[in-house]
Amino acid sequence: MSLNTSRMLLRSRIASRNNWICPQCRAYAAAAAASGTAAPSPLLGKLKNDLKTALREKDTNRLNVLRGVIADVTNSAKTSNPIKTDMQLLALLRKRATAAKAASEEFKAAGREDLVEKEQKQVKVLDEYAGQVETMSENEIKDAVTKAVDEAKAAAESVKVNMGEILKKILGPGGSLEGKPVDRSEVARVVKQTLGHVWPGDTSASEDALVHSTMALDVCQRADCHSARHTSLLSLQVNNITHLILLQNNTKSSQGIQSPRTRTLETPNSHSSKMPSFRRTLDYIYLTFFLIHIPIVFCVDIYPLYPPSLIPTFMTELRTWYIHTYNDQFFVKPPAWFTLYIWMELIYHIPLSLYAVQALWSNADPKVPIHLFIYAIQTAITTATCIADYMSWESHTNEQKLELGKLYVPYLMISVFMGVDMYSRLVGAVSGRYIGGRDGASKKRN
Repeated sequence: MSLNTSRMLLRSRIASRNNWICPQCRAYAAAAAASGTAAPSPLLGKLKNDLKTALREKDTNRLNVLRGVIADVTNSAKTSNPIKTDMQLLALLRKRATAAKAASEEFKAAGREDLVEKEQKQVKVLDEYAGQVETMSENEIKDAVTKAVDEAKAAAESVKVNMGEILKKILGPGGSLEGKPVDRSEVARVVKQTLGHVWPGDTSASEDALVHSTMALDVCQRADCHSARHTSLLSLQVNNITHLILLQNNTKSSQGIQSPRTRTLETPNSHSSKMPSFRRTLDYIYLTFFLIHIPIVFCVDIYPLYPPSLIPTFMTELRTWYIHTYNDQFFVKPPAWFTLYIWMELIYHIPLSLYAVQALWSNADPKVPIHLFIYAIQTAITTATCIADYMSWESHTNEQKLELGKLYVPYLMISVFMGVDMYSRLVGAVSGRYIGGRDGASKKRN
């Protein structure tokens, strides 16, 4: 959807609710809301009672859902469209369920199964309450819409029928669905299908704006509004949004392009489903590295820091074998800076390595890239220092230096690769191209 189209929809939705409502229409709408025939929401009372029950039973999931819904209802009371009926509450429940499902997909793509489960539990609770609202069936809506379309075609003597006019005809005064328990967005969807304006994806933003504009125009006409500008603007708005839906239909169908919403829900997932698996493979490689690194640090590297009386025989034998095999002078006569590196392994490497094993295995800590990026930089610098130093040993032949390289160079390569990988994950997260934990593979929705 283009920027201009998005702005038009936003202006339409705002204007239909607030800016274009003249004082006379606003007064009429307020009076209608106060004295309307719509029954107060029994479901809202049930939600409040269930909130108390969930609080007593410490049902955290249900408690959080009910608190969120009731908070939205309370906030709506401060607007021009307060939630007072079961149908309005049903629309809110479905909206929150849709948002929770979208969040669940994002967390799933990011490998956050714990948050996926949380969102799915919330959807289950929301669907449970939404199912308690009795609404007209889709077949009943289709019958009413089909009848209205046929009558409009017969009256206009044309096969082309304005979608806004159909909505006004069936939802407005004297309409077949006026005052009945029906979701207006569902009616808009059925009208669109009946008129043949169907294309892959979702036009709910356009439909929502169209429904609100149509209802605002209806209020204006019923209030005998004397503002010609107000009435003409609302009429123009209804026609423009109807044209927008038709334009979306023709453009997407002719080009075979998915709707914007379809792209945001499917394309990132098709991409990110590959990225997390690749990143996860790298994580297992890092996990293997740390599992090998930990015993080497304990048994060989920090050997000089142990009290002599506590050193077991096998560690002494292992260290002796290593020195004789590789002739590593760092472990015979270590320079002062190498001793500092040994202390760094004790103070920093061991705790970090133990943390990394747990975090990489659980795949649940979003701070992993930060920690491993710092670790990779430190390890690369210290390892490169050791390589540069032993390459200057005149007492060693090239063959001996090559043997030492078989130990030090892999450490350098792994740390450099890890640093580059973690840097890319951090850059992706910070720049907003990726979201969601350590995998960072779920593209941000456009």
